Formats: sequence, C-alpha cells, structure tokens
Amino acid sequence: MTRCWTGQSERRQRHSGSAKVTSGALFAIALVTLSACTSPDRAVGPKELRKLGNGSQATQARQRTERHLRRLAQAYADRNHLSPGLIVVHDTCTPGSGPRWFFQQETNDYKVACSMSITAYYGAASKRMNDALDGPLTVDRGQGTDDSSAADPGQEVYSGQTLTWNTMRDRDSHHLVEEPYGGLVNDPPVSRVVHEPASTTVADIRRQYGMVFELELNSGDYYKALKDGQANGR
Repeated sequence: MTRCWTGQSERRQRHSGSAKVTSGALFAIALVTLSACTSPDRAVGPKELRKLGNGSQATQARQRTERHLRRLAQAYADRNHLSPGLIVVHDTCTPGSGPRWFFQQETNDYKVACSMSITAYYGAASKRMNDALDGPLTVDRGQGTDDSSAADPGQEVYSGQTLTWNTMRDRDSHHLVEEPYGGLVNDPPVSRVVHEPASTTVADIRRQYGMVFELELNSGDYYKALKDGQANGR
C-alpha cells in the first residue's frame, strides 16, 4: 500500500511539474511572438517610418523648413559681409515610443517626428568679427534671444542658433571650428545629409580667409505624425 501511494504521489508531482513547465513554455512563446510582431520601444516599424517620413505632409514641411533655414544662413552672411563657404544639412525622422509592457506608460504621443539642422560655415577677415557677432540677433529677431552670458569664449548661443568662430592663430584652442562630422549616413527620410559644396572643407575656408565662423540653426520638430491619427507640420 505504501508503495502504491508513493507511486501515485510521484506521478502527481511529475504531472504538476510538467504542467508548470508547459504553462511557462507557452507564456514564453507568447512573449516571443508578441515581440516579433510589435516592438515595445518603437511606435512604428522601419517600413511605416519611411512611409510617413516620405508622405506629402512631411515632404512639404521639410521643404518649407529647409528654405527658411537656408534663408537665415544666407541673410546672416549678407548682413555681416561674410563669405559663405560650406553648408551642411542634417534631416532626420525618428519613431516615437511604442506601447510598454504591463504597467509602463508611453513617453510621447507621436508615431514619427522629423527635425532638421543646418550648419553654415563662413570665411571672414578678423576685422569683421564684431559685425558678425551681432548677426544672430539682427537676422531673425523673432527667434533671437541673447543667452550668450553662459557661453564659452569663441561661442555665442541664441535661441535655436549657435555661433562658433576661430582664427588661424587658434589652432591649439579647444574652440577650434572642426570639420563636419563625417559619420552621418545619407538614408532619407531616416537620415538625410547634404554637404555643399561636396569637396569643400573647413580647412579650405580657414586657409583662404584666415577666420572661420560656424552657425548652427535648428528647426526643432517640423513634422509629427501623432498616434491619434493627426499630423502636425510647419
């Protein structure tokens, strides 16, 4: 009797253990399947990201934004008698956050957000320095709020604008205007890179003029595709 009872107990233990293993395996399979279909940290996949980033609303907002930033960069050169040497456009579209597991909350309300920055490089003689430093405030007073008290020597910071400069005598300074970052990938609309003229370098501008000014202009988000189906574009 004892032997028979022990066997039944062992069978029940094995059955219980098997049930636990089976339910655990099914739960793991369900999580893997769900993860394969949806990413918890991205609102959209690569295909939809490209579709929204190449859509008509995003394209129109992109074109308007680039025209506006390019006009600012040219107006700054015209007003301050600087010589445009190089312009770099970096345009990106990134996915918003996806649904979180269980109790976690979403961190933003958009599927896709696109933003743009333009970095313009100018050549100038040293005597033009004071005129050039007045530029960001006078070119676009709607955006220009002086916040330069917190800036480093060789750099002025304004709302949406950063101006950096150096002369040929500043070669050992950590404020030296550097070459544009060469690791940007041109894969629109996820990452679009324009380098005009293609062969011009900051070193070329410095050798020709003696002084280099670098003006960074940032658009912020010029287009958003919201999770509620709406879209915001400038």
